[in-house]
Amino acid sequence: MRITLELLKSPGLTARDLAGRLGEDKKPINGALYSRSDLFFASPDVPPQWWLQKLRAVVDQVLQLEDVQDVEEQAETIGDGDFAWATNLYPWQRRALQSWEANGFRGVIEAVTGSGKTRVALAAAERHLSEDGKVAVVVPTHPLLEQWVAALEGQMPNARIGVLRAGDSGNLASCDVLVAVVNSASAYELGLPPGRRGLLIADECHRYAGERFRLALEDRFERRLGLTATYARDDGGHEDVLDPYFGGVVFSYGYADAVGEGVVAPFRVALMPVAFAPAERDEYDEHTEALRQARRALLSVGAPADPYEEFILFVNKLSKNGTKREGMLANRYLSASSKRRQLLADTAAKYRVLISLTDAFLASDRSIVFTQTIDSASKCSASLAQNGVPSEALHSELNSADRTQIFHRFARGQLKVIVAPKLLDEGVDVPEADLGVIFAASQQRRQMVQRMGRVLRRKPDGRVARFAIIFVEGTSEDSDLDAHETFLGEILEVADDIQRFSSRHGNKALIEFLSPE
Repeated sequence: MRITLELLKSPGLTARDLAGRLGEDKKPINGALYSRSDLFFASPDVPPQWWLQKLRAVVDQVLQLEDVQDVEEQAETIGDGDFAWATNLYPWQRRALQSWEANGFRGVIEAVTGSGKTRVALAAAERHLSEDGKVAVVVPTHPLLEQWVAALEGQMPNARIGVLRAGDSGNLASCDVLVAVVNSASAYELGLPPGRRGLLIADECHRYAGERFRLALEDRFERRLGLTATYARDDGGHEDVLDPYFGGVVFSYGYADAVGEGVVAPFRVALMPVAFAPAERDEYDEHTEALRQARRALLSVGAPADPYEEFILFVNKLSKNGTKREGMLANRYLSASSKRRQLLADTAAKYRVLISLTDAFLASDRSIVFTQTIDSASKCSASLAQNGVPSEALHSELNSADRTQIFHRFARGQLKVIVAPKLLDEGVDVPEADLGVIFAASQQRRQMVQRMGRVLRRKPDGRVARFAIIFVEGTSEDSDLDAHETFLGEILEVADDIQRFSSRHGNKALIEFLSPE
């Protein structure tokens, strides 16, 4: 009854949102939602959003594409393949599964954060089990393991689910689906019985090219499915290790498609420039000159000039495997880059701009501020709290219980803002937020795609997501200098609106732009 009342008041909540509002653990909430299909139904999002069955006809109508011709064209593309039974899928998810099947049930599906990659893998797993196969799911973290177990139990209530992690030594000899943390999967066999066809699903598969984690990619699994938002690795491991195992990327789904098809929320972006103090500018220029000299030297030994991702891949390889001189040049470049990035992340001007967003934070449902360092996250959180915005820093130095408590308070609305460095970038189930602030941008496309995806999940009420990107003018962060080409070009091309705000515009226009509609 309490779940029903909450969904009447706020349709489209996730199980985590409901648990936060009701002050209960998520597991029994999930159990109630999945066991009462007569009362509740879920969207194909991951995590799923829940509605009351009595509203299904209305929701289905809203979720349809507005252009009937587009629907017919997509239906022709989807066809009547072996995944046609999986009706609770977006069109892109069916297309992805068909591409994977056409590649011999092998390949990587690269889709932006928030678009529903897990639902694709669940459909593949369900089909494989129906053919008397066994499924192993390899994940990078314990929170992701728990998410997968809950999703599998909801999707396949009759399947035997086992886990392999510290303290749990499950294997496929005693279960139908094994969910394994990669640390354990690298150390112990997954236990696929002889003669049984196996499907290995690797979530966040880009992580598994390292010397240790690649041991989890067992050759005995005939079918292989990798999931990632950004496949390429700076060290080239995707080409050396992952391509030979999975067979490369068989389907890609970017933000242009996801926004156009209504899979993620529409959004607008505020670009917010700040200026260095004179001493900061001098230091920045010194690091930049060191970078230029190191880059020239690296180009002379064969580094590609463009694009940046290929250049930095080459540099990282030289730092580990190059000659003594090549390694010295590579490390000189990486050191100067790190020092410059730290300077950009910690300039005092950014903290002043952050505080100017106080009214936008208070007007939003919930917000996430992304930083580069734990120290910066703590400073941002303290500054916001001093200005009346309930906020907490969330980072890896907190213990698991403290992190869980922060998530619960955020889900309940007791916190308006969480501030986090890289902890939220991958493998964490984050409660819904509608405003994201990039306090320190990254030149790594993977990190930016993950961060954007935390806010771009489709909103139950259809509201627009908003981003504020705080950057230092005339630096590597400045979009006017094409600095965002490597990580924001895809985003900026599909945003509903992009505006650049400076101090001369006044704060009122900015707050209105960032306020929910």
